[in-house]
Amino acid sequence: MPTVSLSLSEDSVVVEFADGPHIGTQFLSVSFSRTDTGLEASGVYACGDDTYHATYRILGPAAFEVVIMVQGPAKAYELVSRYSRSG
Repeated sequence: MPTVSLSLSEDSVVVEFADGPHIGTQFLSVSFSRTDTGLEASGVYACGDDTYHATYRILGPAAFEVVIMVQGPAKAYELVSRYSRSG
C-alpha cells in the first residue's frame, strides 16, 4: 500500500498519495457522518481494473480504524488498520 497524506478542507478530509508515481494525486475526499459507533466516512477509488473501497472510522477520542477493500482481476483483499493512543 502506498503512503498517503491527509488534509482538511471545508467539510471533508482529502487523502492524497504521498509517494510513488502518483504523489499528490487525490485518492479520496470523504465527509464524516455520525453512526452508532462514532464517526464514519467512506469512498471509492478506481485504479485501472482495480477498485478500492475505503472506510475511515473514528471510534473515540483515542482510536480510529481504516478499512480498505480491494477488488480486481488479480486482487481481492481487505486491509484493516486500527490505531489507538496508549495510556
